[in-house]
Amino acid sequence: MSRERAKGTWYEGAVCAYLGHVLGARTNRLGMGGTRDVGDVHVDGLDVTIECKNCQRMQLGEWVDEAVRESENAGTRMGVVVHHRKGCGTALIADSYVTMRLGDFAALLLMILRREYGMATDYEEQYDRVVADKQRLMGQIQVLSDALKETQHQLELARVMVDALSKAREGSDD
Repeated sequence: MSRERAKGTWYEGAVCAYLGHVLGARTNRLGMGGTRDVGDVHVDGLDVTIECKNCQRMQLGEWVDEAVRESENAGTRMGVVVHHRKGCGTALIADSYVTMRLGDFAALLLMILRREYGMATDYEEQYDRVVADKQRLMGQIQVLSDALKETQHQLELARVMVDALSKAREGSDD
């Protein structure tokens, strides 16, 4: 095994062990898959492909493209790259970097929001909620508008009655 491959294998194992420990989940370090590679680490219960990189020079675009391809191969929702931070050994594996596409990050945040706060996780559901809220508000505005018109009508009637009473009083004073 080449020195570079040994570094990569060590790093994949370290990432796998760290995630397993922190998440309390079963993790697997996956073998090389050639053209149908499915990533380096899998965490049971997560729909994510993890590609690990332990390189001197960062090639983020290339690495993210690889993670996305491997995610498609694995049939997972998203691919992320965990890359080694120079100067951080096994004890500081948590200081590694994670890189992903913004769209995948947004999807991840929506999943968290749904689990933590019961919020919608897809745009259609959010859109439906916004439309329903708009319709509810439009209904409330209509009720308020009708009430305002009725109040204005009653105010006009009150003015007419005050004017009539004022004229009647003036007539009786003469």
